[in-house]
Amino acid sequence: MAGPKEYLEELGNSLASQGLRVRLVEGEPPLLHVENPKSPAFKEVIGCRTGPDRAEWFHWAALDVLLAPVDQVSTAVERVALVLDIPGGAADG
Repeated sequence: MAGPKEYLEELGNSLASQGLRVRLVEGEPPLLHVENPKSPAFKEVIGCRTGPDRAEWFHWAALDVLLAPVDQVSTAVERVALVLDIPGGAADG
């Protein structure tokens, strides 16, 4: 059964394929640091937690705001790209 680390690894791989810098910090809880390499001021930390529906969600760690359910990686990628100012939801090569 997958846990927060595996969910964040999957999200990190998807974000990296969009040109973002990612770094998984293993700990309790594990956290995914994400940065726009073209604008390093644009960065976020993402974690996992149980949502009100008792399912696991990605969340913005600093604000404790839900991002997307862990089974909706593409939705999470779109939202992170929007916040990190990636035009069209993908980093320019």
